[in-house]
Amino acid sequence: MSPARSPSERGDTLVELLTTIGLMSLAIVFIIGGIGEAAMLSGVHRNQADTSASLTSAAEYLSGQKYVACSSAASPSAAAAFNGLLAGWAPTALDQHDVTVPTVVKVTDTSGNDCTGLATDPGLEMVWLQASSNNTKVTQTLYLVKGNR
Repeated sequence: MSPARSPSERGDTLVELLTTIGLMSLAIVFIIGGIGEAAMLSGVHRNQADTSASLTSAAEYLSGQKYVACSSAASPSAAAAFNGLLAGWAPTALDQHDVTVPTVVKVTDTSGNDCTGLATDPGLEMVWLQASSNNTKVTQTLYLVKGNR
């Protein structure tokens, strides 16, 4: 029979130490992965906010401009006419933080029909503004309804 050990001589077994090291390593990997994911999502959210701010600013500018009739023969398309108006918009530094300049991609009547080539002007149209982040991770479209007043 071996003598009983005193509490001061009692140690951890190799299995206990390896289990503890394995669990601690796994926890550290998950914590570092979570921090990396949070940093990446923070960048995506920043791109979404910048793109949205730029689109809103451009839409506010266009809403104060003259109405462009869908059936206007003065321009090849209503989208080109609105992009011509948008050329007068001066983006601020906040509007253009890593964001492409918003462009009008389409102009439709309220039913979704393309305005180009309509015989009569419906008096109400939807202007589709689009911008994306420079890293192309975020593309947003804003719809501006403009009426003939």
